[in-house]
Amino acid sequence: MRNSLPACFLVLAFVGCVAQQPPPPTTAATAPAQAVTPTTYAAGSAQNTTTAFDGTYTFTSVQNISRGGGSLRPEGEGFKCPDYTASHITISGGLAQFDVRNTILFQGYVTPQGILTMRTGVGQQFDGQIDPQGMIHGRVTGGCAYEATWHRSA
Repeated sequence: MRNSLPACFLVLAFVGCVAQQPPPPTTAATAPAQAVTPTTYAAGSAQNTTTAFDGTYTFTSVQNISRGGGSLRPEGEGFKCPDYTASHITISGGLAQFDVRNTILFQGYVTPQGILTMRTGVGQQFDGQIDPQGMIHGRVTGGCAYEATWHRSA
């Protein structure tokens, strides 16, 4: 039987995310984002990325979209999906990452079109898009589901 606790933590991290308007993209005078070291499970490709979206994106909101607050598993097999928040997203060299409760790390490469897919080492996935205003909108799936947003802050 698979341990669904890590999936639950990931999903909960996105519960507080709600879309908001980000500030305009930063200029060269803005401090660069911290360097990010790739994990073995990072989604995407270092060959199909861009540094155009590099920076720090502040967590804005999350919404738990799991059925009735429960998991996406069939009735009787589920668990309550808790509400969580997430850290900021750091993108450096095209590689993005954020964590939930300093426990579950998501990582992946942003494409030149601003599409961002990140995975964890324990089965959760984030699928999102960076819009022209510097907002990241996306959905986390695993045992639970969340929609979350971040805005560019640096």
